[in-house]
Amino acid sequence: MKKYLLYGLTIIALFLTITDVKAQSLQFSQVLLVSSTQLTVPVGKVWKVESYWKANTFLTSNTNYTTCTGNDYHSPFMVNGNIYYVLKGVTTGYSALYTCVGNEFPLWLPAGTTVKTICSCDFLSVIEFTIIP
Repeated sequence: MKKYLLYGLTIIALFLTITDVKAQSLQFSQVLLVSSTQLTVPVGKVWKVESYWKANTFLTSNTNYTTCTGNDYHSPFMVNGNIYYVLKGVTTGYSALYTCVGNEFPLWLPAGTTVKTICSCDFLSVIEFTIIP
């Protein structure tokens, strides 16, 4: 048994030496609120988007209204110029919509990624981490 354990540990050590595995860790940096001003994830950092907060929403007659003109329903946010919506898994609703794949948080963004909200009064809650080599 000891012989097999020694062989196994030797193979693992040899594999790690050959592949030159380098571990990285993340260190908390700061908390950010990203709104309609586009921000870019800095070099050497990663962002963890935790949630999307929508302002001034009132529910009447199954319709969401907001002060953000032209976005009277679910307001999107943008990542690298592409529009994304926060979608929870929908299982029932109108006859034309039975199921929907959910887009859930957290959302991890690498360095160089740009992000902003469409509505100026909404914001994304972001935790920034520094990559430690």
